[in-house]
Amino acid sequence: MCEDYERRKQTADCRKMSSVSGESDNREVDENDQQWGRELDSRMITIEAKRIYLDVKENKGGRVLKISEIVVGGQKSRVFIAMEGLPALVEQLKQFSEFADSLKDGSDGKSQITGGLWKSESFFDETRQYYLDLKENARGIFCRLSQISRARGPNRNDNRQHIVIPGSGLKTFTENLENILLEHGGEQLETFTEAGKQSTLSSSDLPKAKTLRATNKKMFYFDPSVNTRGAYVRLTELHPVTGNRSSITVPLDTLHQFKEILDEMCKELSPMEATEPAANNNGADTC
Repeated sequence: MCEDYERRKQTADCRKMSSVSGESDNREVDENDQQWGRELDSRMITIEAKRIYLDVKENKGGRVLKISEIVVGGQKSRVFIAMEGLPALVEQLKQFSEFADSLKDGSDGKSQITGGLWKSESFFDETRQYYLDLKENARGIFCRLSQISRARGPNRNDNRQHIVIPGSGLKTFTENLENILLEHGGEQLETFTEAGKQSTLSSSDLPKAKTLRATNKKMFYFDPSVNTRGAYVRLTELHPVTGNRSSITVPLDTLHQFKEILDEMCKELSPMEATEPAANNNGADTC
């Protein structure tokens, strides 16, 4: 195990040196990495005692970023994100980094969503769902980036992978991803920069987040946010027992139409509720 760790460390150093000097890189390649095509870039970030590897691959389907780390037992944890999804990840990481910095001055006016969870976001592409969670434990603040296949089986935890970034290195991690986007983003870079120029709405301009506790103890979160595509509200359902989450995003410019449909449904339900026995109400929230 130690030999494998040292070999991985030496390989990472050689990879970075070869990318800078322009020399050919003849290192060993994991069998699982072969499918991702040729390598365009490779770098390693050291955050506290953690090493995180960033590898840009290219194949017929396009370019993809592989983010990996060595976890307990010498196993690798990997998250893959297509270059098309990188702008959204960079924008959300910037917001997380700013929020984490604000916590250094105290948590006045801020509250955790649930035990240890300060902030949560999600986005998806054609094949994967991604979750970003800013959390805190006895060791401090950290960000967890999770990837779940959208084609998974009945077990909701199938194909789940995650990377943990210590809060102290969140800004460095974000800057490296932004540099990769600048160097290898192509059309995504143009979209990213143009959206940054056109966007006049910031997080401070949005309404405050809201929380709803249902009678079955499920929690619903309404989180306004903004990214390169515009402003939106993310609706998340959190199951109290399993901790499973599901979410949808509603663009801000369609929020009024969304509300109108719910209002219509509430009006249609009102006559039905009037005929229900009073015992069934139990003080439950109504529309």
